[in-house]
Amino acid sequence: MKKGFNYCLAVLLLLGAHSLMAEDGPQEVEPLPSGGVYRYMGPSGDLVHTRTLPWDGIVAGYEVLDSRGRVVKSVRPLPTAEEKAERERLRAKILAKEEQEKRDRELLRMYATPKDAERALERQLAAIEMNINYSRNAKLQAEIKRDNAIQQAADRERRGQQVPEHLQESIARFQREVDALDREIAEQQKDKEGVREDYAPIIERLKEIVH
Repeated sequence: MKKGFNYCLAVLLLLGAHSLMAEDGPQEVEPLPSGGVYRYMGPSGDLVHTRTLPWDGIVAGYEVLDSRGRVVKSVRPLPTAEEKAERERLRAKILAKEEQEKRDRELLRMYATPKDAERALERQLAAIEMNINYSRNAKLQAEIKRDNAIQQAADRERRGQQVPEHLQESIARFQREVDALDREIAEQQKDKEGVREDYAPIIERLKEIVH
């Protein structure tokens, strides 16, 4: 089975995506130690020291300094809109890969090779074709009965006799059967095309994932 991603890379991406999900959530400001301050880069590029951290500091990322000026904690900047979009793209890519692998496993439980799927397709097509042949035979019988009834009616008319009502009803009934069987055969032909369309991507995918 082909690997969509290198295994190690996939693991790193998954770990990265999970950590990014946590980072994108609400962030709490790190508490100050006794005598400590926050330090961050201000909009004008100067270092700002403050005991009350403003929103600019949270966005820019900041450090927590103790009373001796030592850094005890560093907090990364909030992600930009572009970074968030890239993270969402990464998450979607990972989730899509996981979903595809799940579908592939289910597919391989049903068909070990493309040939297995092709044989299953052939069996379904053969079953539908058998039903079509049955419908065609039934239609042929209905047409024969209809034509015989029409012939009887024509013979009576040539002899100047009135066509009985029951004979007229028989002709109409046989014609309805023929029409219904025509519709049935058309639907069965559509079923064949539908089965082919259903199996085409299955067989193609199996060719991609099975060596």
